[in-house]
Formats: sequence, C-alpha cells, structure tokens
Amino acid sequence: SNLSSIIRGRRKINTELAFKLGLIFNLNPNSWLLIQSKNDLLRITDEKKIGNNRYNLEDLLKKVG
Repeated sequence: SNLSSIIRGRRKINTELAFKLGLIFNLNPNSWLLIQSKNDLLRITDEKKIGNNRYNLEDLLKKVG
C-alpha cells in the first residue's frame, strides 16, 4: 500500500500527499513536509559521512600548510 511504502521509505511525501495526510490525520500538511525534509537530510548526511570518512581534517591542513 502507499502508506506502507511511505513508512518503509520507498515513497516520498510530496505536497499533494501531505495535503491528503493532513486531512486524514487532522494535522497541518507542513508537518508532513517537514518530516520528509528531515528524512531527506538524514539520508544525505549518512551518505556524505560514508564518502568523507577517507578525509581527515588534520591531514588536509598539513598538505595545505
């Protein structure tokens, strides 16, 4: 189902869906969009951490200085 896909992170909450969820759960649609934004930021942060683990600030500064 769509709800299951949202819960499992397979489907994003867009403005239209946020509006519908707001009506169903009697919550401001902005709340749903904020949840989606936070999830997106967490995902990106996790992806960037994996890619940036090979860089060490002290080593980079030594190379520059």
